[in-house]
Amino acid sequence: MKHESYNKTMKRLKYLFLSAVSVVFLFPIWLVFINSFKKDTEIYTNLFGLPYKFQFINYVDAWVKGKFHLYYMNSIIITAASVAIILLFATFCSFSLSRKDLIGKKIINALFIIGITVPVQVSLMPLFVEIKNMGLYNTLIGVIILFAAFRISFASYIITGFMEGIPAELEEAAIIDGASEFSLFAKIILPLSKSSISAVAIFNIVFVWNNFWFPLIFLSSQDKKTLPVGLLAFQGQETVAFGKLFAGIMILTLPIIVVYLLLQRHFVQGVTAGAVKG
Repeated sequence: MKHESYNKTMKRLKYLFLSAVSVVFLFPIWLVFINSFKKDTEIYTNLFGLPYKFQFINYVDAWVKGKFHLYYMNSIIITAASVAIILLFATFCSFSLSRKDLIGKKIINALFIIGITVPVQVSLMPLFVEIKNMGLYNTLIGVIILFAAFRISFASYIITGFMEGIPAELEEAAIIDGASEFSLFAKIILPLSKSSISAVAIFNIVFVWNNFWFPLIFLSSQDKKTLPVGLLAFQGQETVAFGKLFAGIMILTLPIIVVYLLLQRHFVQGVTAGAVKG
């Protein structure tokens, strides 16, 4: 009885702790959400309370006057193309590294680790010169290439670790049945790696969608900016349009929430599989 009572108490304490952590993380999102429906004057006087009257003018101004309809499309194009390229190259690379005895395999893995650890800020200046010389400055293609180049190492490292855990017997059985290399990759290895690929996809979607530095530095035209850079339009030299800024943040955040909800099951499976393997 004492043991059961102790377990129940610990379980309640655990749920209480997790609930408190959830409140800490969700409270800023809630604060931004309710203040996105207020006028700036009301935000100054009623920051933590509900709006006296819910108004959608901030969202309209952010979408139309703030040109978020244009930035939204740019962000979608850059994110979709970047993540597609990352996953394409990372899955092929991971298949080769995990299922084949390649010469210099350890060196390639070491280079991937180095690629993960290099901070983006350190390479901004040489990248700017390189992109300028290639004629890709102020183009969406140039930014897409940069995102893909920076994130392929991370994606390949994670997916390779997962593919290495797939039993070799499956591969041998498929080869005996006459499966080609591509069939083995497309019909066996890739479906079994779906959870890890989904987890990597979410990580990269969040990284590219929320990235501020690449679009700010490598895109100079106003009509090519992305949503994170577009938020700067609501900040003046002396004042900040907080209502429009909060509405812009909600517009920026909503797609990430939708993507996570759609891929949540695969994401949890991918992260759990990686944790067990480690």
